[in-house]
Amino acid sequence: MVRVGIIGMGIRGRLYGRAVLQNPDAQLIGFAEINPKSLRDAEEFFGIKGTQDYRELLDKDIDAVIIATPDFAHTEPALAAIERGFHLMVEKPLAMNVEEAEKIVESAEKKGIKAQVAFENRWNAPFVMVRESINSGEFGDIYGMRITLNDSIYVPTQMISWASRSSPGWFLMSHCVDMALWLTKKRVKSVDARGIKNLLKKKGIDTYDMIDASLRFEDGSIAHIFSSWILPESIPYVAQFKFEIYGEKGYSNIDFTNSVITNASEKYYFAGMPTLWADIHNRLTGAPIWMLDSFIDAIENNKPIIATLEDGLETTRIVAGIHRSIEEEKEVRIY
Repeated sequence: MVRVGIIGMGIRGRLYGRAVLQNPDAQLIGFAEINPKSLRDAEEFFGIKGTQDYRELLDKDIDAVIIATPDFAHTEPALAAIERGFHLMVEKPLAMNVEEAEKIVESAEKKGIKAQVAFENRWNAPFVMVRESINSGEFGDIYGMRITLNDSIYVPTQMISWASRSSPGWFLMSHCVDMALWLTKKRVKSVDARGIKNLLKKKGIDTYDMIDASLRFEDGSIAHIFSSWILPESIPYVAQFKFEIYGEKGYSNIDFTNSVITNASEKYYFAGMPTLWADIHNRLTGAPIWMLDSFIDAIENNKPIIATLEDGLETTRIVAGIHRSIEEEKEVRIY
């Protein structure tokens, strides 16, 4: 039985808490949440007394820690959990700069723990199926990818309160970069990116509205990624996700954009994305749940980690390069 503590009880933390409860090999011991209201809500939902200080959680009798804090707040609790010898699952991105990501990787290696980054699309069925096709040689060599992942402006203005401390690069593109690397097993040589700050800055949120990035791989292939989180709230979905793969012998198009439920009663509204995760007969299912189950299985049965800290470091290295390219207005070498 893996005894689990969760740091951060926002949307993702509560989802992971529910996933832990339904896993027969895991037990939710406690959680930490700095926001008083979110803490009270979690205590009421789970029937467990929480704490605002994650260090108090680490003093409990636990085996593993899940870090579900905002993008900018992963490093300190992750290092503290590793120092105590706890197994670790960290939300993406692993960290928002390369030095911090490297420190997490090095510390975990020294302790010999099981550690996973929450790149949930590695458990997302369409991506898994396409990866199998690529590995089988069905598409031949992969020459290019075109990836779009956008969010409604609802996300940076209402869903999260810390958008000014993140960006479409960290919040959205980290998914895209990880998938490009995982699907093709290639290494990025350089990045060239541009970003715009306008609409959100006018609303008092100092971050990029959108980022456009070109990735060049060591074998000469390319990927183009575009991410924005200022789509109008009137769109019939929160996220728009399209992933095209161009190969020597084939082409693949993965499109999650319309895989949603929209309802119209007194008003028109987005009601969920069941292709990602859903509550079916009081049991959660979907990629984030299978990811959590895989983490527990790795600890309980010594199975391999599917999304490693090294994978997280590589994505951080590339997304950091994207931001540097924007700031310096030039192509940036990764390797």
